Amino acid sequence: MYRHLGLYNFLDNYDVNRIASTLKHKAHLFPLYGLLFTIPGIPALYYGSEFGIQGERTCTSDQPLRPVMPGGVPGLGENRPLVKAITSFITIRKNTPALQQGTFRQLYLSHEQFAFMREITEREVRDGSLQKGAGTSRHILVAVNASEKQVRISIPRETLQSGYRSWKDLLTGEALQVSDEAMKIPLYSSWLRILQGS
Repeated sequence: MYRHLGLYNFLDNYDVNRIASTLKHKAHLFPLYGLLFTIPGIPALYYGSEFGIQGERTCTSDQPLRPVMPGGVPGLGENRPLVKAITSFITIRKNTPALQQGTFRQLYLSHEQFAFMREITEREVRDGSLQKGAGTSRHILVAVNASEKQVRISIPRETLQSGYRSWKDLLTGEALQVSDEAMKIPLYSSWLRILQGS
């Protein structure tokens, strides 16, 4: 029913507890916001959440969800890495048509790791904004690690279904290679990779 509509995605809003108050591990804010900007749909940030602001509803009020910040953002210094990460996610999404309009295909799923492909073809581009032969990769592989440990996942080459042998991490600039059998992806703890095929 909603297949070709860009649905509105959010992690918190004026009516539910702030996501920073909901998570047990604050480090999970990083992969969670990474997902928000790489899954299909239109990402939305509720004011202050990019700074890790907390707030929970009470039995009688939802005012804690909407703090007044006349003296600046509380805890801004300790949350600068989150602001920097979200800024990177926004920039990558803005410059990557596959993340804006691409199809979604799951590649890997475990208890704490998840990987998927966003792919765009001429058929999926309805507004003509992406010209044939544009320099941007039409395949974006996103791999997320919610573990507190660094791990390595392996995705069989036939599961990738792309001819790319080299992938570049748009967050770090690192290059990863696909072997004849599989693509082995090292994932940092509570982080993700946004890989562009090349």
